[in-house]
Amino acid sequence: KKKKLNYGIYRSGLQSLKHGAITAIGLSVLYGIILYVCTGRYESIVRALEIGGGVGVIAFLWFGGFEVIQHWTLRLMLFLYGILPLRIGEWLKCMHQVNFLQRDGSRLQFQHETLKDYLSSLIPENNRLSDTPFNFVRKKRALLAVISVLLIIIGSIGIYRPINERFYGNKFWTNRDRLLISGEKATYVTVTNNSVRVLKSGIVDLSVSGKVVVGTFVGKIGPEGTYSGFLGFPVNNAYNLVRDFRHGALLYRRLNREKTWHYAVRGDVFYWPWQERHGAFAVVAGDVIEFMVNDNERENDSGTYNLQIQIKEQKRLTNNDRPPQTIPND
Repeated sequence: KKKKLNYGIYRSGLQSLKHGAITAIGLSVLYGIILYVCTGRYESIVRALEIGGGVGVIAFLWFGGFEVIQHWTLRLMLFLYGILPLRIGEWLKCMHQVNFLQRDGSRLQFQHETLKDYLSSLIPENNRLSDTPFNFVRKKRALLAVISVLLIIIGSIGIYRPINERFYGNKFWTNRDRLLISGEKATYVTVTNNSVRVLKSGIVDLSVSGKVVVGTFVGKIGPEGTYSGFLGFPVNNAYNLVRDFRHGALLYRRLNREKTWHYAVRGDVFYWPWQERHGAFAVVAGDVIEFMVNDNERENDSGTYNLQIQIKEQKRLTNNDRPPQTIPND
């Protein structure tokens, strides 16, 4: 049976994709079931999908993905240096049709050994590459060197920045939450960086965007918080300021008349990564609303929650507006 050109590398690519997909799907399903049985929470399934996807990429690279990348990188370099055309398959077919090459199983070889040895011994005069698609490869090596150095610098900065921020505290929190509160200034006044005093009664319509990195193992989360920690297993209450609440969740309380914390946004619904979170709760004029991120180790945190506050006329809250464990106390 005749083999098509590039049959081997295409087969390697398909095999690597197959092993990567099987690994990702199988591990995600199996690990998701284990986590869901242990925790009973849907977000454990999301964490299992993330872990399964990461392991699937490793499986893809291990079972032939590296070879596929190396193959196409080599073909690209040979094309840039003018040694072979980019669509080498079409070129080889053309050479075979004019009997310059002959088929040997899945390979093509020169008709005459003498011709092959002669062509192999040829060295371009002064290593000249005048017919390359990018003739400046040789003439502008300095430019390519500068580009290479810039890419190395950019990559180094990407590695250096998180290490610098982690150990020197450039962006990580110290003793306060990183919250940016905005809204209609006529409806509230700022008391501290994480609290405001409302000037009229009504319903606080809260919109929250942004994400926060809460430690190395939990990673980046939204204001709804998470119960999933390392490898998807529950976060220990020792890391929470408020026990049994979602880790890293944005909480609020009316400081002047209660000590109980409540979720600022709903955490029992699915959010797309780019989706803005919303919550609503009742206030009266003079209430001091204090916000807090539920994390006991703020020196490991970075990022910001952006809060947009609007106070609307009093109405009856629906289940879609009221975050779970919110107590109006009005």
